[in-house]
Amino acid sequence: MKKNILFVCALILLSACTGKGGRGTDETYTAFGKEVSLQSVKHDVPPVSLYPRNMFLADSFLVVYNDKMDTLFQVFDKITFDYKYGFGITGGGPNDFNTLSTYWVSSDGKKCVMQDMQSLREVTIENGHPVIKSRMIPAQQSVYNGMVQLEDSVLLCDADMDKNEVFMFIYPNGETKNWGSYPESAERFGGDLAALKDAYTGYTVASPKGDRFASFYAYLRQFRIFNSKGELLKAVTLNIDPCDVQVSADPEKRCIYPIAVYATDNYIYTLNLDMTAQEIGELKHFPSIQVFTWEGEPVAKYNLDCMISCFTIDEAAKCIYGMFVENEHTIYTFQMD
Repeated sequence: MKKNILFVCALILLSACTGKGGRGTDETYTAFGKEVSLQSVKHDVPPVSLYPRNMFLADSFLVVYNDKMDTLFQVFDKITFDYKYGFGITGGGPNDFNTLSTYWVSSDGKKCVMQDMQSLREVTIENGHPVIKSRMIPAQQSVYNGMVQLEDSVLLCDADMDKNEVFMFIYPNGETKNWGSYPESAERFGGDLAALKDAYTGYTVASPKGDRFASFYAYLRQFRIFNSKGELLKAVTLNIDPCDVQVSADPEKRCIYPIAVYATDNYIYTLNLDMTAQEIGELKHFPSIQVFTWEGEPVAKYNLDCMISCFTIDEAAKCIYGMFVENEHTIYTFQMD
């Protein structure tokens, strides 16, 4: 079990990195506005899932993505958790999928946009049935990581591994722009740019309107909030235990903070482990959902009572949905106060 949890965490840490652009204000916080322990409600579902990697809400349905099944998506009623049907296969048809990214380009509770190799797939549920719309990414390259959707049809993703910059804008006309710098050079990592990028890997999420985005470090208690033009609005440091003042050059000694992010127009939600690899193997404690305003203020920390690896939020119902990749038979819900 310990080795499996470590393997899961290694797979999870695949998304975007944080950079700098423009001038913003620096804020340091020493506590969350409130800290609450939540009790999970377990919903047993038929054995239709295998290795669930992510989920999203589409009106009255909860859709679970599994990348090791012939049918990629399973649809449940979000209230009763009755299984409805599965959809989406890997193939060459117009509505077939190829190689989906594990993380969503955008998700607002009504639709979900996914990056599938050179295209974007928008999935909605209409009259109880899935509707899939596709469009090509304007700039064609071999790999996209950490892609999010901004306003005016602008896309943002990680810069290539051989680039010194952090991010890349993709504009509707196909033009691209690399930008953003790391907090330090690669010198402490033996001059290895790939090692620097790995040390400052992270997660980027945009507001549903696309007017702002936030980028969190995976191994550092810091994050940045930018406007859609890449201008830095707020640089936030969380002086909250556990807290590393510097990313360790030794990957085994790094504390793993967020492993997934989700955003609404009101708040940013992160799923945090806040443990080292050894502590994860020992299951020192369970994850938490941490909540921030778009001004960077840490307003709430919800301590969970079980392990989950993906989540989504129904903000109106104040409900957290979660699943763990090694428990395909259970969907967890947590009621936020």
